[in-house]
Amino acid sequence: MTAISFRPQSHFGFPRPSAPKFTARAGRTLPTAALVTTAAATYYCTYILLQQQYKSTVNQHSQALQSLKELSDQETKATIDQDEKTMQETLWWTAF
Repeated sequence: MTAISFRPQSHFGFPRPSAPKFTARAGRTLPTAALVTTAAATYYCTYILLQQQYKSTVNQHSQALQSLKELSDQETKATIDQDEKTMQETLWWTAF
């Protein structure tokens, strides 16, 4: 036998890993992983982000209604105070 060989020999007698099995397994797994990732991203964008957006909008709407109610209460109170003041002046002038 000659010293030059056409087949590459592994050094130290270690066996070479079987790449074709791993490649075939990765080839079968990759489409499944891509589908699962796409489904998870679609679910997140469709449901979770929209739910967060909805809750934020509802909270802003509730705060706006609360501030409008407070303004309305202040205006009503100011009107009542003005009416009471007018009534007191009328009673004072009547008593005078």
